[in-house]
Amino acid sequence: MRHPWVLVLVVLGMGCQPIEPQSMRDIDFPDGFEIDTQREVSVTVDAANGADTSEHLSIRTDDGQMLFEGPGSFAVQYGLKLRVPAGTQALEFVEGTGSQAHSTVVSLDGTETSYTLGA
Repeated sequence: MRHPWVLVLVVLGMGCQPIEPQSMRDIDFPDGFEIDTQREVSVTVDAANGADTSEHLSIRTDDGQMLFEGPGSFAVQYGLKLRVPAGTQALEFVEGTGSQAHSTVVSLDGTETSYTLGA
């Protein structure tokens, strides 16, 4: 036999079968597994009694991703729906800008949270 490696390749090639693609319905996911990379969170922003709510407001995820930025002039309770990364554990609310800015971190246990401006 002149080229024995050809026989080895032929035998190996006969044993290789292409893998059939599976449907998502055929995959067993463990309990609690979530394929979503984002979730919607309801945020209620309110003003403390007598608070000056004309400040700038920013809302960020716990890893610094900006979710909302704008004037913090909420004379009445205001609701926001925000899309956050699925693993987000807290939101940071920043009132004001520059050296006058102050921030508060609020835990995010579920799909809703609230924050009071000027509190």
